[in-house]
Amino acid sequence: MAPITGGAPAAWRPECVAAGMLAWSPDSDRVVFGGDCGQRQEAIIARDLFLIPRAAGSAQLIGPLLDRDIELPRLAWARLRDGSDTIVVPRRAGDNVNLFRVKLDGGLVPLTSGAGLEHWPVVSPSGELIFTRTDVRPSVWSLPIVPSGEPLRREAAPARMFGASRDGSKVVFGRMLGAVRGEVVAELEIVGQA
Repeated sequence: MAPITGGAPAAWRPECVAAGMLAWSPDSDRVVFGGDCGQRQEAIIARDLFLIPRAAGSAQLIGPLLDRDIELPRLAWARLRDGSDTIVVPRRAGDNVNLFRVKLDGGLVPLTSGAGLEHWPVVSPSGELIFTRTDVRPSVWSLPIVPSGEPLRREAAPARMFGASRDGSKVVFGRMLGAVRGEVVAELEIVGQA
């Protein structure tokens, strides 16, 4: 820790290592983070969620709730209208990454759903949640192999993994139905081809 006005940092909780960002409680008396406290010291691998009092007191394990394949997640601490505290975390949900509310007793409640990758939650003092969402929409594009001044053209979207007919007039492509699952789509006639 270091004073906000500057100065030399001092070791704080050297028995713990973090694998992501820390989140302060609204009253600044506790900190939550994903990592490890204790024997393992494998913060990059271990993604347990810990709650630590700012002053004296031991670290409390909330649960093994962070995904190992979501690197360095940002956590957000929120105080609900009923006065209870909760932590917002990104977690893999099938092929997507959605946001979940983690109760301090370890219970998990989904906040968002659907396709996309949702990260970087921030909660305002009034309880509004803001986050980034990346929608993956791969497309099949066409362009003449010999420069002719024709613009790059999108042939199909969402689409990927395609094959073209020998004469170049038709294409068969795959469409993604999430980050991993997909389907094959029938032939598509390429505009401008005979």
